[in-house]
Amino acid sequence: MSTFTGGRPAATLLTALTALAAVALLPPAPAAARPVQATMPVSVLMCTFTNRLDEPKDRQFFKDLLTTEGAGKGGLADYVTEQSGGRVSIEGSEVYGWYTIPKTFEEWYGWGMPNPTKKNDCLKAAESQGYRHPAGRPLLVVVNGPRGGSSGPREYFDRSAILDTTGWTLDRAVNVVFGLYGLTPGVSRIADGASADSGNRWDAMSVSGTFFPPSERFGQGAIGLAAPRLDELGWLPYWRVVTLGKDGAATQTVRLAPLEQPDRPGTLMVRVPNDQTTPGRYLTVEFRKRTGRSAAIPADTLLIHDFKPVADWPGMHTSTLLVDQRDADGRPIQSYDQDGVRIRLDSMTEDAATVTVTTDLTTKCRFGFVPRNAIAGDDVCVTAAARDQAADDNANQNGRHEGDGSCRTSAPLHRALLPPPAGSLTPEVHLRPVRGGNRVAGS
Repeated sequence: MSTFTGGRPAATLLTALTALAAVALLPPAPAAARPVQATMPVSVLMCTFTNRLDEPKDRQFFKDLLTTEGAGKGGLADYVTEQSGGRVSIEGSEVYGWYTIPKTFEEWYGWGMPNPTKKNDCLKAAESQGYRHPAGRPLLVVVNGPRGGSSGPREYFDRSAILDTTGWTLDRAVNVVFGLYGLTPGVSRIADGASADSGNRWDAMSVSGTFFPPSERFGQGAIGLAAPRLDELGWLPYWRVVTLGKDGAATQTVRLAPLEQPDRPGTLMVRVPNDQTTPGRYLTVEFRKRTGRSAAIPADTLLIHDFKPVADWPGMHTSTLLVDQRDADGRPIQSYDQDGVRIRLDSMTEDAATVTVTTDLTTKCRFGFVPRNAIAGDDVCVTAAARDQAADDNANQNGRHEGDGSCRTSAPLHRALLPPPAGSLTPEVHLRPVRGGNRVAGS
């Protein structure tokens, strides 16, 4: 595994056009066409201070938490293997220390001190004892005091992070190491205004706290990644993701297996296109069961996320959990009916949830394209100019053919039957010009 570095009869033709129009607006292929596969080693330096020399945890604790020595012990090694389906490993991670920074904790912690200085103080203390940092490897500095303040238990800079005593948990380790390797390309939160807590507590990459399960060894365990996050990283098997409308169907009933138990039969996520103006935006539906990494969630539930790209930030997405804003606890909604998209929970058992999803966007053109309307039922998506040209050709057809029915030499081609522009629908089609007595462009 490598180190992390991606003339046809008119009736028949109309049937074909109608079927093609049904796939004019679809979400993209799985967000990560090539699954993220990586070895993600991190160097961990543990540092104390002249007035705080205690070592609250020994080095083995951090080896179990942050390196492959913790395999089988519920640490980060087990988490990344499970969530990535074995595609990612932290092999090569090492823990060093404790080292003493020649400053008091208060001197080191001072608000005016830039973050790189804090990191470098620990790095220099380690280097004075013979440590040499591997080039290009992320650095995680562990300190034996709580920094407090609004910035929380970690800070990122220059592929490095600081983890204080409030962050010595699996929950935080996941968030930090994934962040150091750029595996948190989006923001996971709940719908605005739903709760004082803006974080999506059903996703390990939440911007704030999660429903973390208990861990005897590490205090706090880590909840799994939400389905759109797994899909974004390419860690959901593509054959277990249903994209509504991909086959032209506007309604589909789907059996969802619990995301926590992928060995159960069923789909793991449904994508439902919901915005013709924003390519790459869709709703996702998943079933979460109160077991395993989700043992601390309040109850078995559907989760419906609004997944969309961030304007002017290529590769960045937000994944917003839709919740009942009338509920003070911000519980996830279990159904959705808005803007032509409907999601209905039909049943939920211990083994599966069955949902029926519907969208009217499968018959609409992508933003910037319009139905050609050369004849009734012609929904092929083209530019406005191509539509206008087809209308003009139809209006002037009588003056463009000879008495024997053939086109005049100077007459334009029947443009309405030329292939639509690339990107206007999927898949592209190549339609042959109509010959003989059919004079209507597009018939």
